[in-house]
Amino acid sequence: MRLQSAYGTTSAQVNFNGETHSSHSNYTFNASASLEYGNFLVRIARTRSNTPAALPVTATDTLAFNLQDRYDTVGAQYDDGRAIVIGEWAKRSEPNVPRLPFPVAVSTQWYLAGGWRFGKFTPMVIFGDFKPGDSLEEPAANLRTWSVNLRYDVVRNVALKAEISRPQANDDVYWVNPNIQSQERINVYSFGVDFVF
Repeated sequence: MRLQSAYGTTSAQVNFNGETHSSHSNYTFNASASLEYGNFLVRIARTRSNTPAALPVTATDTLAFNLQDRYDTVGAQYDDGRAIVIGEWAKRSEPNVPRLPFPVAVSTQWYLAGGWRFGKFTPMVIFGDFKPGDSLEEPAANLRTWSVNLRYDVVRNVALKAEISRPQANDDVYWVNPNIQSQERINVYSFGVDFVF
């Protein structure tokens, strides 16, 4: 068994309702535990952060509060050198914003991937499900994506990768400007090179 933890601060730029806001977390704490047995690996983790936030309620009233985020994840992997199966479940939760009946953001998501190595080639199929809850960031939805990719190991630590994905048009995880009114699926083609120094 392996135990890990980390503590620190984070800063980011967040886009909300067409405006850019600065976000700085007072503290971010992560703890994880992983267990490996033969070809199996299981990992659980929790991350918590506390970020001062301010929302303009009216022209003269601003709501200041601490945004308390919690991320819980559980993942598993099986890899025997030929077959590979990977899955992960994650949940983001927050208390409601003071004076409002909902949080800034909540969601539940998971994915499952499976593939088989044929020499230097590894085809893989991936299915992902993302369910944001009613929040300030977005309304409740059920967003699903299928992907198929092919990896070719050129040399040690260098691989070519091609992927076809079928996300929904209203998936704001995939698109910078999603079409919220449409559930149409769109083909996305990508090619890349993975390498490790």
